[in-house]
Amino acid sequence: MSTPEIEGLLEALRLANMAAYEIVQQVREVVQTEAPESQERVMYGGIMFANKGTDWGGVFAYKNHVSFEFSKGAQL
Repeated sequence: MSTPEIEGLLEALRLANMAAYEIVQQVREVVQTEAPESQERVMYGGIMFANKGTDWGGVFAYKNHVSFEFSKGAQL
């Protein structure tokens, strides 16, 4: 689910770095397909994913790369 804050972050990213924008959008699509109950919010300069109020990961775009990070990822 997108919010004005998410849309603003995505638009700024699209204007600054189209390749990173496309990767972030692909990650969001995978999350929406595989974990449709997850919620999104902007935090730490990226998009955090949560389920039932508990953050489980996030996607962050940087100048030269995109990072898809997981909370407690070693437990996956």
